Amino acid sequence: MRLNDITREHFENPRNTGPLEGATHRGADTNPVCMDLMVISLRVTEQGIEEARFEAEGCPPTYAAGSILTERVRGQSVDQARAVAPEDVVEWLGGVPPGKEHVAHLAVSALRRALDSPLNMQ
Repeated sequence: MRLNDITREHFENPRNTGPLEGATHRGADTNPVCMDLMVISLRVTEQGIEEARFEAEGCPPTYAAGSILTERVRGQSVDQARAVAPEDVVEWLGGVPPGKEHVAHLAVSALRRALDSPLNMQ
């Protein structure tokens, strides 16, 4: 599988990986065909998304999609983050290998599930 420079960079040096201490929202999704998994954790304040991190299991483009998505949504309002589409993730990555478009859908689905899943902060 040939990766372009942006996708390779985000796979080899992923940003925002691992659990997020003090997360206020968390969502996960899996691709039932290839079994890729992504978990997105967010710290959301009144000002918007203060912090975003991801955990993933899957192919290199899956890690790249989680990395670039969490980079891009940090600092956005919840409404702006909800408007992110899989096509945006593919564009931010400069494209993905043929047949790997599902990684963008997985990342966006996990993000939306996180936005819809505030954690009980008692």
